[in-house]
Amino acid sequence: MTQGELTAIILAEKKAIIHKIVHESNVVTAMVLRDTLHFGQKRIIRILEKILDLHDSIERGYVAIDEIEKCLKEEVDLTIR
Repeated sequence: MTQGELTAIILAEKKAIIHKIVHESNVVTAMVLRDTLHFGQKRIIRILEKILDLHDSIERGYVAIDEIEKCLKEEVDLTIR
């Protein structure tokens, strides 16, 4: 196996793990929205789309997670561990 093939396998595995984590996070978020706030399908989809858009902005470098954390701390005194 070449170094390039090994790198491709590692990258594919990392992508799969990230996809699984994001998927599980979205499922948990949807369930909390449903159980706690009684959101229906349309509202849950809108929230999940906003979450995915923010993830995309972070991935593209438009905003840093540190900036979002700072904003949450300053605006609503929220620190996420």
